[in-house]
Amino acid sequence: FVFNWLQHPVDEQHPRPDIILMDVQMPIMDGYRATYTIRNAKPFVSNPRVRDTPIVAMTASAIQGDREKCQMAGMDDYLAKPVKKPNLEKMLIKWALEGKKRAISALTRGGAPQRPKISQRNSSAISNGSAQSPQDHLTSELERLEAYHRTALE
Repeated sequence: FVFNWLQHPVDEQHPRPDIILMDVQMPIMDGYRATYTIRNAKPFVSNPRVRDTPIVAMTASAIQGDREKCQMAGMDDYLAKPVKKPNLEKMLIKWALEGKKRAISALTRGGAPQRPKISQRNSSAISNGSAQSPQDHLTSELERLEAYHRTALE
């Protein structure tokens, strides 16, 4: 949790969030500008850990055109405040699933320059010490999340 997006360090030492809930009225830099920067600024656009993270706008303003403004800034989705628990749960499930798909896509993209390198030490962490390869583990996780997603939305 950060009070403004500049507080979150973006490097390999810090875990990538599964989703960013972006308040559009943050201090220092509003959510529109922060999202646009994350999606387009040189240090971020070349980093798939940041570039591929789903960003969901959270705003108290629910006037016509807000959703489009958020999408133009690079946000993936939109929640109007006050946020109701069932709506937030559905949004988190939806974008956690999408985030997993994006991560797997980045891992399987043949020859892509941003493809992450998985060391022997990291592969054990990814697969939680199981005999599965990291790729198989991620695919299993995606299938598990898809099943959960279908159940949660019913």
